[in-house]
Amino acid sequence: MAYVNLAVMGSENRGILSCYLGKCRDLVSTARRFLYSILFATLLLLPACLLLNSYARAQSVIAAIDVGSLPGALAVNPSTNLVYVVNNGDESISVIDGKTNQVVDTVNVGFEPAGIGVNSTTNRVYVSRLDSKVRIIDGETNTVVTTITVGRQPSGIGVNSVTNRIYVNNTKDLSVSVIDGNSNTVVQTVDIKKIGAELETKPTWIGVNTSTNLVYVPNPAGNVVHVIDGSANSVIANVEVEGQPSGIGVNPVTNRIYVVNITGDTISIIEGSANSVIGTVSMGGAPQSVPAGASVNPATNSVYVTGNSNKVSVIDGSTNLVTQTVKVGSGSSGVCVNPATGRVYVVNVNDNTVSVIDMSKTSSSCASSVLLDDNESLDDLRTFRDGILSKNLTGLGLIKLYYKHSAEVTRILESDPKLKSRAADALKELVVIIKGTSSDDSVVDVVNHSIPAWLEKDVNALFDEISMLGSEALKDAIRKSRASLYE
Repeated sequence: MAYVNLAVMGSENRGILSCYLGKCRDLVSTARRFLYSILFATLLLLPACLLLNSYARAQSVIAAIDVGSLPGALAVNPSTNLVYVVNNGDESISVIDGKTNQVVDTVNVGFEPAGIGVNSTTNRVYVSRLDSKVRIIDGETNTVVTTITVGRQPSGIGVNSVTNRIYVNNTKDLSVSVIDGNSNTVVQTVDIKKIGAELETKPTWIGVNTSTNLVYVPNPAGNVVHVIDGSANSVIANVEVEGQPSGIGVNPVTNRIYVVNITGDTISIIEGSANSVIGTVSMGGAPQSVPAGASVNPATNSVYVTGNSNKVSVIDGSTNLVTQTVKVGSGSSGVCVNPATGRVYVVNVNDNTVSVIDMSKTSSSCASSVLLDDNESLDDLRTFRDGILSKNLTGLGLIKLYYKHSAEVTRILESDPKLKSRAADALKELVVIIKGTSSDDSVVDVVNHSIPAWLEKDVNALFDEISMLGSEALKDAIRKSRASLYE
């Protein structure tokens, strides 16, 4: 007669619970459902980022700094470790000390400030105002040293610290003013009226690649990114992207440009050497419904994207996968990163605050942080891992078996939004069950936490789909883990 052997999970009894299928069918069925759910959790949660003694905790906000009214754009000077925040409601700039996370000064800049940029070499800060003015602040004294007239309704500002050129997006004119930082004069105005001149949606952001001396201007009216040659001050390419591009981040090391598409809920990745889109990262259903700002840390090849769901999503620039999401304040919009310290700064418009995230220690690609952005849920999973799963041979075997497949599973989930959404739903149900367990639980205790039949069905279906999309090695790992349940 066939036997089913289930490892006892409790710390007090490490024996084997054996039963005849004909005499304890209900117990075996419930236990099997539980173990399938645990297997699924192991597959998605435990490899790489939750492996014993090798997990780098998901990053969280270490400070929320009160600034002025209606904060918007912000910029950082890595050389001085100061962060500058535009307060649209107060017509001022809050100066934050990155070491203490305190506002150390407030600079009055006058009528409706909009965009901001910093030249870390000259220690000059540039602030655009909607009355066609750009204020220049001395970063040493935090005082306005001069004012320059540019085009109508200037907004985004990009700075090339190598050439000391400053680029200002004039949204009403559909032009870019080029300022010489040495003379503080406008030396050229670049016309970008060729596309979308009659539409209401105007370009508001701007990005600069200091390595190639190219300037990138997202134009939501034409769904393009205008590429300006900083040497000739002329448009050399118009790269088509998805719906209404707005925020933009540039990695001068990899020569990749990341464009936030508002209506497409995506990030377009442009290869700078070819001026063409080489990939798209879907943001729907995970970090936010409407992405807004983007910033790049070239030191870690990480991209940070904000949106209207009060979260920051972290994209691994080497895999183009969302590896993590971090909760911030209400109405998150502008974002910037200090590559020298690894800290990320996020403006929360509704809170009048700036969230500070310490990303100096990042974790490896992990499906759990992709599917579960709730740190409390991740804590529940770690408790279950350490208290129950790691204390039985089956659990430890599964951890070892799936350790090397975490990155592949993450890629599969990111490539299929519907599959990813279903997996997230199943994991959230699993967390509820896991929270009902304790380190003293045996299998008999654990199976008393009822697993719905629909969840068993969904888990099996997810296994099948992941297996079909996976490599032969992953398929074999799934086969072996399923077989282990019947030994």
